[in-house]
Amino acid sequence: MKPICNAHCHLFNFEFVPAVMLKILSPQIKKHFGDDLLNINEDDLTKLKAEVASRVTKMKHAPELMEIYLSEMSAVASQYVHQLKCAQIDIFTPLTMNMEESVPLTPELYWRYSQQLEIISTLALKYPWRMFPFVFFDPRSENSFEMCKNALENLGFLGVKMYPALGYHPDPSVVETAGVSGLGESEIGIVKFPNGTPNHAAARRLRSFYKYCADNSIPITTHTSVGGAYSARLYNLEERIRWQLTDPENWRAVLQQYKLKINFAHMGGNYINPDRGNTKAWSCKWRSTILEYLKKSDLLATVYADVSYHDMAHSSNDKEVAEYFEDLREVLNCTEIKGGVMYGSDASMITHTWFEDEFIKPFIDTNNLLPDLQEKLFTTTPLSFLFQKDGDGYVIPHRYIKFLEENGALQNLPTYVQKIGTPGIVKYVINAY
Repeated sequence: MKPICNAHCHLFNFEFVPAVMLKILSPQIKKHFGDDLLNINEDDLTKLKAEVASRVTKMKHAPELMEIYLSEMSAVASQYVHQLKCAQIDIFTPLTMNMEESVPLTPELYWRYSQQLEIISTLALKYPWRMFPFVFFDPRSENSFEMCKNALENLGFLGVKMYPALGYHPDPSVVETAGVSGLGESEIGIVKFPNGTPNHAAARRLRSFYKYCADNSIPITTHTSVGGAYSARLYNLEERIRWQLTDPENWRAVLQQYKLKINFAHMGGNYINPDRGNTKAWSCKWRSTILEYLKKSDLLATVYADVSYHDMAHSSNDKEVAEYFEDLREVLNCTEIKGGVMYGSDASMITHTWFEDEFIKPFIDTNNLLPDLQEKLFTTTPLSFLFQKDGDGYVIPHRYIKFLEENGALQNLPTYVQKIGTPGIVKYVINAY
């Protein structure tokens, strides 16, 4: 059996939804319920869902999304796994988010990130061989590198999520000379980024982190879209300034220095819709840079991109849909690309409008992508990003196997996983052929 992978998704509820996202998505929630979001009774919950549904009429699943966000985390995971089964997706990689360096702790942020990791780790044991979570890294946090290592080596996490839009530059050389943001001196409203203030500690953490990921073949996913979350400080800046932190050009020196496996999520964002104006211009620019990285042979890094939140595939304009898939076919067929483009949905961010079986539908339509290209998008490319290739299969890292074994979850192999034994060596391999 060839497994179908979702290389980009999230498991959020109101305990873990970042405070900034709450402020964006749910002003009406605070209006009706204040900060006490975890103790909503049934009547208030019904009122909440009706309120949201009435205000976001284009989002057909808004009430269901609010119900998911208000559920306890194990219930959120259970609902999402049900969606995955409906979409026939076998492997998923929830990307965690840590907003503690970006947003002051407020009543909206109920759980420390360390508690989030413990809960996600427990869920990874509940869904072994299917759920391969990503831990969050932020170089501004003193213990972020140690927290990442612990999650990867002891808690069942497979990879790392990075999010420069939250307020930092990914290049340690820039951090060391121009400060963590690398934005130079910018003052708009009440926000000021100091010019030329080095942060040697953050630069050291970045270098140690990149070396560790390169040495251990840790996959990294970094946000690359004009949408999404920003730190509280960046919300006061003009878009043209805060978008600078997301520019994939910021990664060029890093990719030339470290042998990373890195996924530029969203591939720049919406680069086709003609109504997006300035955001389309930025998305096109970023997409061009990512395509260059995908094709460059002089990079040490192996570069990937994903199609998460590519609502272009769901446009009401048939011409836009045709243009999107023509472009995607061209990229998937390109023989110069060393890494590749893979499927991701960005659930639960998309769940207001599409459940998993709805979002995946145009990508599994053979009128858009023939079976060989679907296999690249759903199986071979994400597996090569997530794991190490070995012959005809992909080896699951020993650290993940050790995590399952130590917690009594090393059993009931799915059909796509094989246990291969050689003298002194036992490997668990995902067979993609």
